[in-house]
Amino acid sequence: MMWPNRITINTIEYNREELAKVCHSKIHDLHCEEWERKIYAFLDELNNDSSTVEVHSSGSTGSPKAFTVLKSQMISSAQMTGKYFQLSSGKTALLCLPVDYIAGKMMIVRAWVLGLNLITIKPGSDPLACINLIDFAALVPLQLQTLVDVYGKAGMERFQTIIVGGSDINPVLISKVQFVSTEVVATYGMTETLSHVALRHLNGNKVSEYYQTLDGVSIDLDERECLVVYAPHVNPNRLITNDIVKIHEQDKFTWLGRCDNVINSGGIKVIPEQLESKLKELFLDNRFFISSIPHNILGQQIILVIESVKPDADQLVTLKSSIKKLLNRYEIPKYIYFVRAFQETFSGKIQRQLYNATIENF
Repeated sequence: MMWPNRITINTIEYNREELAKVCHSKIHDLHCEEWERKIYAFLDELNNDSSTVEVHSSGSTGSPKAFTVLKSQMISSAQMTGKYFQLSSGKTALLCLPVDYIAGKMMIVRAWVLGLNLITIKPGSDPLACINLIDFAALVPLQLQTLVDVYGKAGMERFQTIIVGGSDINPVLISKVQFVSTEVVATYGMTETLSHVALRHLNGNKVSEYYQTLDGVSIDLDERECLVVYAPHVNPNRLITNDIVKIHEQDKFTWLGRCDNVINSGGIKVIPEQLESKLKELFLDNRFFISSIPHNILGQQIILVIESVKPDADQLVTLKSSIKKLLNRYEIPKYIYFVRAFQETFSGKIQRQLYNATIENF
């Protein structure tokens, strides 16, 4: 597979020779911002004669890893996305993610392979900075949250399709995108699969509780009930994940949680994400998560961490009573931690260390 001879960036079309000159100029321009220099460095890498590029995992669930991937595999991934979303030449694609990792890199690849007009802006929480109408964009949940809260329906509908990935999407945020015509789709994928291999529609007439695999992708479970992915067009290997899922039919699955988050308390295994799902109705205005602390006898004790100042005594009584109604006796947290502000990665993943927490016995 060969790269098309032309690419459009910010409405300007370049052939490959012109692109090489622009890339060289941008890379060596001391006044060019670092985020933009990285875009052109990656474009230059795609434009060279090598058949491979190096990509890096985010390291959000372990140490960052480097991978060498074939450019032909990136092309296949882009074509798969283009086919699913019917992305034709001339449509606009927004790049508002860092190109350090696969999500940003693949937006560049999709634009080039599919003939899209690639609009580039500085990565940040606001994806509508200086932007008009966009056909296709990839956002992290924090950017989607800003889009909904700051710009509302009018801002959302400046996008035709938004794919969202990088971290879990808050149920409250999902409820807020039900009122717009914009197609909002959650993605499942990883660096090893060169972005998404399964999609879940969050609104519209295709809304679903399940992730649906794309054409050519097959799935299975290992002995831990974790997802195994085989997507030969982007990776020749079977990929064993740490994601606990429930498979429906042969091409649909429900994501339940991370195997490495599972809490073993006195021999009873608890999936934090499942407890969080049960408790979500209690925390419409505050973020929270379930975690654990070590215990000499039980091994681990369940804790609840809430992004909030500690409430007054009456509010605490009401909160504890409500939690007891929603969880069984083995799921009830031993302690509640109140943290003023969670620390986050760029993609919106909460860094689960406790910062200046106040503690309440349950």
